[in-house]
Amino acid sequence: MTWAFITGEYPPQTGGVSDYTRLVATGLADCGDEVHVWAPECTNESEKREGVTVHRLPGRYGVSALRQLDAELRRLTAPCLFVQYVPHVFGWKAMNVPFCLWLRSRKEPVWSMFHEVCYPRRWNQRPAEHLLGAVTYEMARVVASASERIFYSTAAWLPLLHRLAPSTPKTSLPVPSNLAETVDRSEAAALRYGLSSISAAVVIGHFGTYGVALWDCLIAIFSSLLLADARRVALFAGRGSTEFRKAFLQTHTTFSDRTRAVETECADTLAMHLAACDLLVQPYPDGVTTRRSSLMAGLALGKPIVTNLGPLTEPFWKQSGAVAVAPDMVAQSLVKVVEELLSSTPELPELGLRAAHVYRETFALSHTVKTLRAS
Repeated sequence: MTWAFITGEYPPQTGGVSDYTRLVATGLADCGDEVHVWAPECTNESEKREGVTVHRLPGRYGVSALRQLDAELRRLTAPCLFVQYVPHVFGWKAMNVPFCLWLRSRKEPVWSMFHEVCYPRRWNQRPAEHLLGAVTYEMARVVASASERIFYSTAAWLPLLHRLAPSTPKTSLPVPSNLAETVDRSEAAALRYGLSSISAAVVIGHFGTYGVALWDCLIAIFSSLLLADARRVALFAGRGSTEFRKAFLQTHTTFSDRTRAVETECADTLAMHLAACDLLVQPYPDGVTTRRSSLMAGLALGKPIVTNLGPLTEPFWKQSGAVAVAPDMVAQSLVKVVEELLSSTPELPELGLRAAHVYRETFALSHTVKTLRAS
């Protein structure tokens, strides 16, 4: 099969969609499929992966980019257009209507992966937000109606997608881990030992991009956990972790020796640091969902994870027992669950074993590739 991925970001550009597109493109190429990726121009050279050809387009899917894309698609034999859809990654302040209309005009089969659908609409929004919500809703309708098949990253999108395109087949395609799924355990143990000079230290980690909206919650969680036990060490991993650690230490200077930050683009290094943790704390404003690659990274490595329920949380998370969940994203709620786990000697390793099992059975990249190739 010939795949034509159309995405708003691709490595070395950063972002969840970028990481996801690389993983899935590489997985399909490893199965012998011909894979092409179109993404916006980038100052740095794209990484080279055997079987994956990356094409860079000028600008952010404007007229000149679509013309170039037209010409390059004509050189392929029977490609399937696989759109990684998030409205804001296609530029135009998330309102690239011409791009959506271009998709509707295609004669090739269009498959759309909805990482997000549209900007949320609420009755009390400002006029600018109301406009953005209305336009992105109509954009999603055009993309959905142009699609031969629809895939979605979380079941929370399904009711909306049914309204947008009632008769189009829809398939769940959860996001896999964007890090290594296995590490050398002896190396992880050695790294864990080197993270702290404290005897019998407990390493509690967080992996994410450290959006400012999460800072207050994370600071409250980790300050409480470190205050409660002098043996505990906090590990902040991912983009933005260095800046977050600095902010954390501005108000908690005494924890300088008990906090670490690892910020690198090396997926193997990040995976090794997560594997060195005893437990991960992963709060999400909209709740734990199957679209969170930062959560999947911990699951894949068999780490006990504390997270929270929210408006987008699927029933799966309570049913599977793969994670420990707080009722909301309130720091005290999450801390309470962490403390209960740490005080229960058998529960912590059992939670990690369930996490690894659920990941292998449900979320591993192999499931994504198998689903796409069988569709």
